[in-house]
Amino acid sequence: MEDAASPSRPVHEELAALRRQVADLQAAQEMAAQIVETVREPLLVLTPDFRVQSANPAFYQMFQVTPAETVGQPIYSIQEKDFPNTKVKQPGPSRLAGCRARVFLPVYE
Repeated sequence: MEDAASPSRPVHEELAALRRQVADLQAAQEMAAQIVETVREPLLVLTPDFRVQSANPAFYQMFQVTPAETVGQPIYSIQEKDFPNTKVKQPGPSRLAGCRARVFLPVYE
């Protein structure tokens, strides 16, 4: 990536570079959302404080919940209330370092 803080570039070039970076990030975010939507298994995306950021249609269908009931809720309160026989499986801490969102899969017993 280009260095947006380079003092030798004119301001209009800096702005153009920043706009490209923003567009690239938005495209990557949209692609990630599309991947989550198309995964066949129930899938949750959690924020770093373990609140549901999003879930895929398979999750809503399997657990018969709606986005209004799920998004923004702490995973532990949803887990205890709506599917008590399910444990949450998470990747090891080293794989989560620096992540802004975390993906967790329900494990069925």
